[in-house]
Amino acid sequence: MKLHQLIVKVAETGIRSQSSDGSMIPGRNGPYNDIETPVRNTSHWAITFTKAFELTLQEKFKTAAIGCTEYLSSKKARPYGKTFWHRESDSKDKCNGLIGQAWSIEAITLVSDALQIPELSNLATEIFHLHPFNEKRKLWHRVEIDGEILTIDETFNHQLWFAAASSTIKGNNVTNIRNTINIFIHGIEKNIIQYNSGLIGQSVKTTKRPPYDGNPILFLKKTLSKIIEFKRKRDWILYKSIGYHAFNLYGLAILYTNIDPSNIWPRTIVSKAMGYAKSHEFSNQLEENEFGFPYNPPGFELPLALIEIDKSTDTTELTNLISQQLSKCFDFDNYEMNKSTKDPITHSARFYEATRLPNLTINR
Repeated sequence: MKLHQLIVKVAETGIRSQSSDGSMIPGRNGPYNDIETPVRNTSHWAITFTKAFELTLQEKFKTAAIGCTEYLSSKKARPYGKTFWHRESDSKDKCNGLIGQAWSIEAITLVSDALQIPELSNLATEIFHLHPFNEKRKLWHRVEIDGEILTIDETFNHQLWFAAASSTIKGNNVTNIRNTINIFIHGIEKNIIQYNSGLIGQSVKTTKRPPYDGNPILFLKKTLSKIIEFKRKRDWILYKSIGYHAFNLYGLAILYTNIDPSNIWPRTIVSKAMGYAKSHEFSNQLEENEFGFPYNPPGFELPLALIEIDKSTDTTELTNLISQQLSKCFDFDNYEMNKSTKDPITHSARFYEATRLPNLTINR
């Protein structure tokens, strides 16, 4: 079977679960088990439906894609007319940081471009400009669904994906967007945490220290507490970073297609990250990682990075990676990516990441 045939089959399955308001069924954000609104999965499915329409020209897919964006443009998705409402939580923001907004910008921009709906591009531009950019740190702030400006998003992949999704915005007024993205890219070197192996860390680099209040004993206790806490979290952070490594590379690949990889690119960082992604070490570490194949689909993410960043033409390698993702997680009887995952609804929606890949023959 060819990959494009599979995309169409998946889209046909997705249409059957689309609600009358255009929304798709919400998941639980994989291992995080968040209470999510339909916004995230509706954003992902909009891209799959659009690709299916481009491949077949069947109106049902165009109608489904437009239905998704009508929901995303509605008061249900943006109850205050500000950022997109991605989750309900007493302990977390409702916008899902920058990553939630990135996923929705990615969707409405792609549909806008493919189906010639300029209003969607305007909405993406509006959402982008809601987010203040800290020129000194070269990072964006989170913005809550009611427009409240929150702290800088300290998760690196959130920052990267917000830049990547925003780089897809087209129109007459994108110069400021591109300039800001260029500043972000120029700041990657000082903001990224990268292990010696090339693995990209979860958090942005920070110089925060316990505040000194003039009491040396209390300060020492706070400092030691921070060190103990860090050691306790270190293995968990490393584990998560492995699961998100290909996700970071996919975001970089999107940036590579839209932003000229000129002298602002941190080439050594990208080269080390790609080297690690192609290593046996990464392959082995990823195998039992719950943030890998069962949540982030590295079998779709790494091939795009190889194509766009490494300019790979090794179809055998690309096919093997895609087939590995499918063999672990895809249900060929129901055409859903619902196997071996804690959140089959979200994981099925994330099949959309395959839509940027060439029409390779896949192994079942």
